[in-house]
Parts: sequence; structure tokens; C-alpha cells
Amino acid sequence: MDVSSYLVYPAIFTKCNEGGYTIHIRGIDGAISEGNSFEEALKMAHDLILDWAYFCVQDGEIMPKASPLQDGDVAIKLTLDEALKIVLRNIMIENKIKAIDIANKLGITAQNLNTKLNLFKSTKLDYLEQMFNAIGKNLKITIC
Repeated sequence: MDVSSYLVYPAIFTKCNEGGYTIHIRGIDGAISEGNSFEEALKMAHDLILDWAYFCVQDGEIMPKASPLQDGDVAIKLTLDEALKIVLRNIMIENKIKAIDIANKLGITAQNLNTKLNLFKSTKLDYLEQMFNAIGKNLKITIC
């Protein structure tokens, strides 16, 4: 699974008559938010993607890959940390791997693991590698 498919999501920003923006994330039906300024709309779009990923996990659903950018789209960039956690969670869902199983393999509590998987907090790359290894996947970084 290539993490680059989860790094940049396209958003459609529509200027409202009141001066703010309505935000739609292309390729994720129902992912809608708004912001009072362009800067706020950018932050809201980023948070919307992370919230959507969180709810996918809660519902046992796969977070969709980013759709290709089209003319007029605003590129919403996730951090590598965020994208890796989405990939990890997707693999867990696809293979029906429970967080408690990973926690047991790593010798940590489920609460500690969930803290490390939190999309709104950064996690050291070493921990992410350990989590991928615990599910039988190797984290491989390629520089092009």
C-alpha cells in the first residue's frame, strides 16, 4: 500500500455570499464543512479529512484514497505521520486486526497504542514502524 495515495486530498472551496467558504472533499461523499476565511477553510478541510478517517475507523470502514486533483481544486496536504496512520488503520480493518492484538505484541496497553494511533497527535516514526511490523508489514521508505 502506497502512502502517497493518502497525502493530498482535493477539496472544492465554494465562496459563500456571506464571505466564507463551503468545503467539499472530492471523493468522500458527505465530507462537508465551512470556514469564515480562506485560511480557516484550509484548516477546517484538513480537520474534516482527519475526522472522516477517525469515523471510518470507528465504523470499521476503509478510509478512501485521495482522488486525483482537478482544475480548481484546493490541495489539502496531510502529514506523513497522518497518512501512515490512515494506511495502518486501513490494513488493520482489511485484515480484521484488533488494536489489542497489536498492543499485546508490542507489550503496551491498548490505551497507549490508541494514543500512538491518534491522528491529531504526532507519533515517532520508530513507533509507527513497530506497529507495522506487529501486523506483519514492513514500513519501507523510498526517496525518489
